[in-house]
Amino acid sequence: KMTVMALGLALGLKLDEYENFLASAGYAFMPSSKFDLIIKYCVINEIYNLVEVDMILDSHGECCFAPD
Repeated sequence: KMTVMALGLALGLKLDEYENFLASAGYAFMPSSKFDLIIKYCVINEIYNLVEVDMILDSHGECCFAPD
């Protein structure tokens, strides 16, 4: 799922396109997942730079896309 989410960010998809992209891979945003909510926030606010996204994830104690 993380690979699909990273690819969706790299493609710079709008929210509806991003959700369709996730669905085509068999995934969806999970409202109970803090990670998913942060990614959704980034998509809505057009924050597609993975370094910036990782900084936001890290500041909320979530795992990042970049390896440690």
